[in-house]
Amino acid sequence: MIQGSIRRPKPGRQRRLTAIKEQQLSRWRDWHCQTVPAAGDNGDWVTFRNARIWPEQGYKLLRVRRLVKAGVRNLADPGLGLQRLERLRKLMEPTNVRSMPDERGLAEWIESVARSLDQDGSPARTWGTLYDEARKASPQ
Repeated sequence: MIQGSIRRPKPGRQRRLTAIKEQQLSRWRDWHCQTVPAAGDNGDWVTFRNARIWPEQGYKLLRVRRLVKAGVRNLADPGLGLQRLERLRKLMEPTNVRSMPDERGLAEWIESVARSLDQDGSPARTWGTLYDEARKASPQ
């Protein structure tokens, strides 16, 4: 390569280009278009920014269907399949969009499931499963 064949933008232009890039990235993060199929039977969709992916493998009670029944919203449809959900998660990573609930969000989900179990009059055995799975799901 010949030295000097690539010209660097002048400092003022570089700042403008960086600002445009940040603005476009911000638009992507704040995208309000509903692009992710939501879990549940109602055919809803979720925005990219609000979608949450729940890895339900290894759980008996904290499954997406139970979470939806308990009123948890914005869950990506597990019917997309593991590969597509993993691609979605990887797409979210570089944009700093959280694909999983944080500790507070997870606690709210578990509380919602607990309320649902209470309303259903679930037996003690089911409650024991909830406690075990809540401990399993919580960050160590």
